[in-house]
Amino acid sequence: MYYFNNYFKSFLFSITLSVLLGACTKEDLIIDKEEPINLNKTSLLVYMVADNNLNYDALNNIEKIEEGLMNIENESNVFIYFDGNPAQLKNSPLLLKLSKSKNHSITTDTVKTYQEANSANKERVALVLNDFILETKDASRKGLILWSHGTGWLPACFPNCNEANSRAFGEDQIENEKGETPKIRSIDIKDLAKVIPHNTFEYIIFDACLMQSVEVAYQLRNKTDFIFGGVSLVPATGLSYEKLIPILTNISSDYITAAKLIFDEYKRKNDGGASYSLVKTSELENLASAVKQLFNKYSLEDRNKFSTRKIQGFDHAYGESLFLDFLDYLYSFATQEDLSLIKDQLNKTVLYKNSTKTVLSGRVLTQYPQYMTVNFFSGLSIHKYGQQRNTYLNIDSAYEELDWYKAVF
Repeated sequence: MYYFNNYFKSFLFSITLSVLLGACTKEDLIIDKEEPINLNKTSLLVYMVADNNLNYDALNNIEKIEEGLMNIENESNVFIYFDGNPAQLKNSPLLLKLSKSKNHSITTDTVKTYQEANSANKERVALVLNDFILETKDASRKGLILWSHGTGWLPACFPNCNEANSRAFGEDQIENEKGETPKIRSIDIKDLAKVIPHNTFEYIIFDACLMQSVEVAYQLRNKTDFIFGGVSLVPATGLSYEKLIPILTNISSDYITAAKLIFDEYKRKNDGGASYSLVKTSELENLASAVKQLFNKYSLEDRNKFSTRKIQGFDHAYGESLFLDFLDYLYSFATQEDLSLIKDQLNKTVLYKNSTKTVLSGRVLTQYPQYMTVNFFSGLSIHKYGQQRNTYLNIDSAYEELDWYKAVF
């Protein structure tokens, strides 16, 4: 019966296929050919969530992007998804394509307009990423800039958490045409990782605060080769796109040069400073393995015995720092000898790092200073899991859902 059934199915399939093909003329057979890759072209998507107090800064940054495109020397282009005040940029939310024309002017085409929605939810992010990818099939390299507010991996419900929902990027204060404010304004870090496709973006840049944490980088480790971001809060004025765009769109981009430019501009402007770094994602799993070995040697009690105040922090938005320097935290409980492996691996993971002497603290309570002094900087931040304060804030349950936690604890 087995042989008979398989023979019969094969025979029937052959007859059916012959009939179908016989009914087709040569013109009926349409083969979808892939577009050839243009080795002289790169594409960049800037995803701007500006339905908040950053709307003016977003428009200013778009002008800087146009200025930067004037200085490119190839066929590269920049796509901008903008969701902000429609009075400032009509038909928002929309996807724009900016290109340098042959007569050396900037052409701006509207690729698509969208219904008003929360641009910091996974459905909208996934839709825009897909639209961008469909428009850039011939690009030899693609990059992604995520532009908005940022709070690392912290729960979106923070500081009033009744349920865990980890937060990464974006703050959209308008959800629909009625102008209603969404209950959750930011995208979950796990959802962000899910909607970014594999093997698409060579680099991701966060133009947002507090995003260069080891937890966020590890969650995105399989989504891109390089991650740029601020460990600290960063000024709302944004990156110096007029200088950055020509570097990012260069066919042979040097990402260390790009990271250095970003930091040097933060330092030159002197409008708040920044602690900034560039991470190579292929080294993150080795870093997690080294940290796991260390955590196996030191108990949770050992790791939390020193006060957070004695460790380099990068924020005062919620009182004592929740974002601590990665290596300085490990120094608080481990010996130099035990940290040697981690330090070696960290040097392979963080390709560039630098910090101004002071950075914005993001304070809410006046008892904390407006600026924080940076005496130690290793290029990543980390969360101090398991301390008593976390139970009160109800944030460790969200932390336990992250890939970093699962890898090292």
